[in-house]
Amino acid sequence: MLPNGITGFGDKTDPPLFPLAPSAFRTLCYTIARLHGGTVDSFDTDLSGKNFYWAQLQIQGVSFFLLENGYHPWLAFAEKVEWGQISFSDFPYGLPFTEPSVRLLTKRELQQPWQNHIAKLGESEITQIRYWKPTTVGEIIFHFWD
Repeated sequence: MLPNGITGFGDKTDPPLFPLAPSAFRTLCYTIARLHGGTVDSFDTDLSGKNFYWAQLQIQGVSFFLLENGYHPWLAFAEKVEWGQISFSDFPYGLPFTEPSVRLLTKRELQQPWQNHIAKLGESEITQIRYWKPTTVGEIIFHFWD
């Protein structure tokens, strides 16, 4: 399941990792908000100390977060994002979400144990996993590692 480079770490023999364009993430967030009569309240597109972008949106009076991995167009929703802790959720309140250019991960996928999903990861990624000791797939795809 987890593609090489999803952590943002790479080996010397791997092709260089380039972050996704933050502008595309911003556009996606504004599009979702507009389609559902909501607003985008804030963004964090700085990859320092983490490997994902996030935005806080508000739709129908409900505030939630949209996350995008900084290196693969994989998205997740969360109820809470605090340094080192994310409470993943599914798209709030049954709102429809379709966007063919990204992969939307479900809460169930993100909460799976990671051990059976790392076959494609590079050695430096495995080293980071051993060091940081995540327990779920979501903690690898969206992390606060240095």
